[in-house]
Amino acid sequence: MHAFYASLRNELARLAAQPKTRWFLAASLLLPLGLSLLSSRLQGGGGLSALLSGDPYLALLGGYTAFVLPLFLFMTAADQFPGEREEGTMVLTLLRPVSRAKIYGAKVAAAAVYTGLQLLLLAVVSLLCSLLLPGSAPAVLDPLSFFRAAVAAWAAMLAVGAVGAALVQLTGRATTGLALCLVLYGALKLLPLLLPGLSVWSLFSYTGWHALWLGDGVPAVRLWNLSLLLLAYSIIAYTGGLAIFNKKSF
Repeated sequence: MHAFYASLRNELARLAAQPKTRWFLAASLLLPLGLSLLSSRLQGGGGLSALLSGDPYLALLGGYTAFVLPLFLFMTAADQFPGEREEGTMVLTLLRPVSRAKIYGAKVAAAAVYTGLQLLLLAVVSLLCSLLLPGSAPAVLDPLSFFRAAVAAWAAMLAVGAVGAALVQLTGRATTGLALCLVLYGALKLLPLLLPGLSVWSLFSYTGWHALWLGDGVPAVRLWNLSLLLLAYSIIAYTGGLAIFNKKSF
């Protein structure tokens, strides 16, 4: 396990040095603050205030899991795999006395850590804003629910990240890999509008499943079944991505 943790520290440092990672983390700090300030100023008014009449955290978390975090995961995967191959750094990584399975696991885990960090920042800043900002919209959620929603959102993003890590390896360039992920994600997001029956089986239909964990309206059996579905997608995508990585020549 020492080799895995060493690889994970290396991948975390590599991602931390990239401007896009810092920009995404900064957005996770600033967006909830800005949305809470806007919500507090518009309380009691019309128009846009109607959209912010609920909890700003829920509105922001829904947008993050639908657009921001998938984009971050796809960009990160494109840089980690075909991007490093283009730059020639993947060969240096494979020269280390670490198995390909641990290298692949460290890359996926590093992306998961920064995804979780963004969700944690969203929850903490949103909770502080709801408690401290005068005149801000009253929080619909209790403090524990803030973090329960973040953990549920993180679980869904793990599955999306595993799919992205597998897909980008089907291409030879980072830009092509990112484009493939975005096109497929967009198509599967829109497909249920044409064929609603397929939404039950589409992983990307559950990016906002954190909403199902709030309150008592969803039966425990349904939550359990959806959890198993996400776990199955994660295992299949991770195993497929690892198989591609093991066979790929760099």
